[in-house]
Amino acid sequence: GGGGGDVEVTFVIHPDGFTHPLVFDVHTPVAAVKTTLGHDLRVPAEHLVARLGGVMLSNAQTLADCGLAAGSVGVAIDVEIDPSQVGGEYKMPPTIEVTVYDEVGEPTGRILVDVESDLDRKLYLGGYRHKRTGAVYHHAGAQTLFERRSKWDGRAERFTRETQTVDTRTRSLQTVREGGTQMARRDLYIDDSRDKVVVPRPYFSAKQLADLKLQKTLVLQCHWRGYCARKLAWELREAAARK
Repeated sequence: GGGGGDVEVTFVIHPDGFTHPLVFDVHTPVAAVKTTLGHDLRVPAEHLVARLGGVMLSNAQTLADCGLAAGSVGVAIDVEIDPSQVGGEYKMPPTIEVTVYDEVGEPTGRILVDVESDLDRKLYLGGYRHKRTGAVYHHAGAQTLFERRSKWDGRAERFTRETQTVDTRTRSLQTVREGGTQMARRDLYIDDSRDKVVVPRPYFSAKQLADLKLQKTLVLQCHWRGYCARKLAWELREAAARK
């Protein structure tokens, strides 16, 4: 009885732990929900076992009978594959079909999504544990695989002092000589005769170095050619004097 309405359900597929959101009418039977979910997962509906708060849902029940109210969003229902039906441990299919919704909640199409099964246990970054089932829900950051983009992606390529020097790492060292860790006092003498003060200078690019070499080369050529000309003139004067 009562009016209808949609409810957004997030199915948590075990043991892989990935989520699959769907939208149903609140009076949809659980059997129809399993049929839709089984079609997306490519698993027969009779092999699916759904639990809400640790309580198994009956196929004859509707979502409203299970305590879901119209307009609810993000209701989590745990779904498992009955091992007695599939003859062993369930393996996720390589791809699943997912319905895509627009900003107003209307379905716009269905796409195939590749499923990556990772056998390694994910790093626990915080979360909570279900008191009834004992299931541990990890922090969202531990369940999402994403590629971290650099802040320089898409920007013009630039060359600066920082980008052309080697990467630096902080390491603890025990040097044989103090390196400015002590301050001179009346009762403490620190030898600073071999200290060097290093001051950063403006960046000098490879093009500037090439231009400087060309400029200095021209100066050397001018002096060398002047020397050769003066030497030739001196030899000519010497030859004329001998005649």
